[in-house]
Amino acid sequence: MKGILYITIISLLVACSSTTVEKSPTIEPFVDESVSGPLFPINGKIVYQTFEGGFWSIVSDDGKGYEPLNFPDRFKVDNLEVSIEAILRGDMGSHRFTGLVIEIRTMKQQ
Repeated sequence: MKGILYITIISLLVACSSTTVEKSPTIEPFVDESVSGPLFPINGKIVYQTFEGGFWSIVSDDGKGYEPLNFPDRFKVDNLEVSIEAILRGDMGSHRFTGLVIEIRTMKQQ
């Protein structure tokens, strides 16, 4: 009887350990060659903000917020981790006050 119990427990452990977690589909990188100027890197997540009627933003790994002018639709996935090269648009402001306004040169999924 103990043998059957041990075999059952081991079978359950093996079955649970072989479960795979699916990774989200890869998104084609974005490049906007019309954006020029001093680029700076941002690593962070895409976040959908629910205030002001709702909008997409980027929150960097160090907690800074960014509001892109040219946000590609294919990257509008909440909590998607991305790497970005962007220029700061210091000449522009936003009524949303979620962070600095940027223009994205490149964006890719991490």
